[in-house]
Order: sequence, then structure tokens, then C-alpha cells
Amino acid sequence: FPVTIHAITQNGSVAGSPLNTYEYNPTLVVSDVQDGWVNVPPTSTMSVGKGYITTGAGSVLFNGPVNDGTVNATTQQGVGTNFNLVGNPYPSAINSTTFLTTNTISALYLWDDDASNGLDYQSGDYIVVGTLGVVSGSQSTPSPTINTISPCQGFFVQTNSPSIVTGK
Repeated sequence: FPVTIHAITQNGSVAGSPLNTYEYNPTLVVSDVQDGWVNVPPTSTMSVGKGYITTGAGSVLFNGPVNDGTVNATTQQGVGTNFNLVGNPYPSAINSTTFLTTNTISALYLWDDDASNGLDYQSGDYIVVGTLGVVSGSQSTPSPTINTISPCQGFFVQTNSPSIVTGK
């Protein structure tokens, strides 16, 4: 996320509800990858470089210093998965190829809802972005080449060991 967040608000109210803001913890996954989703209370402080998901619409207010230097995010390993949800912590887009090569990661996994408005979550809703191009999921919208990761965009990365992913 572009700044250190003290609380998320939407249209003057605390964003989301206790039921729809999540982070992903791969250490909780044994067999079902869905077990990694952890509810995040709206008043929680968000970690820079960590990815989050939330449903809902509206404006979001960010408070705090703007990130402009190197940001490191620690990844974790689970028994059942080695995917981690990280996020673009900058107020500007970052180059996806540079991120992949800097971190020796083969691909990014970006969510692209299938127009079900969040009622039909499927693994086919992800777009895979690699250094060789983009592959749209079976349920996602066909996408052109994605060269950048938008500000505040959360995305999954797969790592082979606990490590630190770096954004610059």
C-alpha cells in the first residue's frame, strides 16, 4: 500500500466490515488453500508490502508517510502452499518484469473477478503474469500484456522458501 495505514475508511466510515477484509497466511494451510484467509478487523494497522483483499466500493483514505524507497515484505511457507499475498506499497505503478526478475519469481497472480461481483470465487479468476507474457484464467477477462502493477494492487507470488520480496 502507498502509505502506512492507521485505519481504512470508506466515505467517512470504517471500510468494510469484520466479515470482508482479509489477509492471507500460508502457514495455516494444510490441505485446503482457502484455510489461509484470515479476517482483518477494519481498525487494524496494515503492514507495508503485505497484500489485502476487501469487498465493497467507495473511496479509501490513506494516512501517513508515502513509501518511496526500497520496501521488503517477508514471505512464509505453509505445509499446503507456498503462495503469499503481497502488495504494491507505492503511490505509483511498479514494473512487473522488474519485480519478477529482482526477486527471482516466475509469476504474479492477479485477481480478475468473472463479473460475479464476488459471488463465485474460482482459481480461474486469476491472471498469471510472467516475464514471458500474460495468461488469462479460465474465468477471467482475456487480458493484454500487463507491464505494471497498480498502486495498492495486491497479488500472489509463489516462493520456494521463506524469503523477502523487494519493491523499488
